[in-house]
Amino acid sequence: MTRSFLYRIKEQMKEHKSIGIIMSLFLLFMVGSMIYFFIIKRIRDALMSILFMLFVPLFFIVQYLFKIEFGPLFTLVVYFIASGAILGACYDFYHLIPFFDDILHGLSGFIFACLGYAIVKSFFGEDDNNKKFMGCIILGAFFSLALGLLWELVEYTLNCLFGFDMLADTFIDGFNSYLLSGTHSEYVAIHNISKTLIYYGDEVYELNGYLDIGLIDSMTDMVVCFLGVIVFLLVTIVGRFKFKRINDILLPKLYINKK
Repeated sequence: MTRSFLYRIKEQMKEHKSIGIIMSLFLLFMVGSMIYFFIIKRIRDALMSILFMLFVPLFFIVQYLFKIEFGPLFTLVVYFIASGAILGACYDFYHLIPFFDDILHGLSGFIFACLGYAIVKSFFGEDDNNKKFMGCIILGAFFSLALGLLWELVEYTLNCLFGFDMLADTFIDGFNSYLLSGTHSEYVAIHNISKTLIYYGDEVYELNGYLDIGLIDSMTDMVVCFLGVIVFLLVTIVGRFKFKRINDILLPKLYINKK
């Protein structure tokens, strides 16, 4: 098993040298980040950099287990998303670049649908007719949406258990509430909120609006992921019936069918 696993890695690196370059740049970035964060004593960020290095062996393990092979474009997008997570959380790109988090979630929705498509094919064989093809892409789409949901559950769990603020806060100026009305037959509508005061011990926080502590962020992430899945469906369908080169470049292939 070990010999077969290592042989697969060797063959893939030999066939697609660009994959080796992508991984080397990714590891260089993670090692550099780890050293930098240890030096400035940001231990959490240093540990995150170490944890994300596991993407490299995981990349090959997934291929080996499901007998699929990722191409250079798929690999590039995966490692861009992984690097983006570090850039966003540790280098503050989420604040420096508007919609950076949305870009990552949109790409994640797209690329994990590609992965789901390949995993489904590994179980049911090549999509050699249109019925199989549609089944593969639909199940691939649901696979991606399930991963998106699981990630939001992970963020929520880490918030609740360890106090991590992984759900981005958002200022809003209004909301509707059944709770404030005391009944579910009508709601209280509060709009044009200009100021909120939070009393915390001897401190008072004055906010310009009302603070949403994660609901909007979670729902936005899931919506953007869904849009990425929709793009995947459109691209793969067009690739199937019009421009087959698109799917050949983008979608992972079954290793067992390689000559």
